[in-house]
Amino acid sequence: MFLLLSTSFANLAAEEEIPIYENNWWDNYSRDKDHNGISDVLVWKLDQGDRFFNPGEARVFIRYDHQPTDYDVELLENAGVEVTYRAKYIDLLATTMPRDLISEISTWEGVVMLDDIGKAEPHMATAVPTMGVDNVWNDYGIYGEGISIAIVDTGVNNAHVGLDDFDDNGFTLIDSPIFTGNAVEGTTTLFEVDYFERSAYLTQSGQLYQEAGATAFGKTYCFGPCFRAEKSKTRRHLTEFWMVEPEMAFVDLDENMTWAENLVGFIIQRVLENCLMELETLERDISMLETIIPPFPRITYDEASKIILENGSDFKYGSDFGAPDETLLSEQFDKPIMIHRWPANIKPFYMKRDEHDHELALGVDMIAPEGYGEIIGGGQREDDIDILTNSIRHHDLPLEPFKWFLDLRKYGSVPHSGFGLGLERVVAWICGTKHIRETIPFPRTMTRLDP
Repeated sequence: MFLLLSTSFANLAAEEEIPIYENNWWDNYSRDKDHNGISDVLVWKLDQGDRFFNPGEARVFIRYDHQPTDYDVELLENAGVEVTYRAKYIDLLATTMPRDLISEISTWEGVVMLDDIGKAEPHMATAVPTMGVDNVWNDYGIYGEGISIAIVDTGVNNAHVGLDDFDDNGFTLIDSPIFTGNAVEGTTTLFEVDYFERSAYLTQSGQLYQEAGATAFGKTYCFGPCFRAEKSKTRRHLTEFWMVEPEMAFVDLDENMTWAENLVGFIIQRVLENCLMELETLERDISMLETIIPPFPRITYDEASKIILENGSDFKYGSDFGAPDETLLSEQFDKPIMIHRWPANIKPFYMKRDEHDHELALGVDMIAPEGYGEIIGGGQREDDIDILTNSIRHHDLPLEPFKWFLDLRKYGSVPHSGFGLGLERVVAWICGTKHIRETIPFPRTMTRLDP
């Protein structure tokens, strides 16, 4: 996986021959008189009917004789064109437009050329800060050189750094299974699959298995894909993503938060040491990252709720924080903040209750600065078998799939805690990307299952 990610995307020629320009095509480009301002490759693709585009649509770069303005974007949107990407310091826009508008738009004032969205990608490597992964794979199946490489390389370094931190601190790597018979984060976001005439689920988290590992080895972690059937189209959500999940025996909530902030601080430090070139390519303001040194601010759910309400939000106490609430909170601090002691009824069944207030769960969420949302979720686990059994029932979950999990407490247990760090969200924050799908080569969302 890492070998795939860290290797630059190569130019792959399609089996069927179509016109492809050399890497210096852009410097010598001029208006194509034969096609009235529409490139020959785009004309060729349009002649193939629906082979390369959705019916009635086409993905098109519009090159201007100036850097496109808000007015240019407004004109396109009013005409029924979707502007998918707008890159800094580049004289073009990436769009999806009705095919019957192509000829008309090619004659607009200021428009130099309409071109196939894939062929221009080698030049677009300079637009990494605002160009997304969608442009790495074009309609014909040709990869461009360098698109999102800085983001991917930073992500790979990020992942290795996190694993190095665990390895250096006596953790044992235990791989959690991807097929499971039970929910971890609630039943509403489960992907159900047929498993030899019985139901199974794609894992939401490897945590439950790490609890077994930590009981045996003291400190363990896993790193792998997780799946959430969450019907969300926000810039923070993927249906498949990667998590690093440590679990530690004889660790309470406060020490767990220390582990979490130290991990993030370590990642930031190593990225600043090893990825300055990539961050410069991304035009990332590293001064925002240089302040990320533990300890981080720790506030309770009650304190966070008060901040939100005092700033005019219509937030309802007792509910989870939405993206606008998290953004508002992050604007009050220049470091990640850790929000702990949440209402128990909005946290998963396995979280231990606060001994001083049984209505609160000993959970913690870490919110990244600059509006990037939650990057870590975790807490102290319930170690009493009777309380845990009742909690499973309270959440309307079947007991049978959790029998093995309950057996971990059958003859006694120990205090233990852990957390999950979402790799793509951390990479998005560090790189300053606009959308989480830019942090993974082949993102999976509600509307995207290929390539």
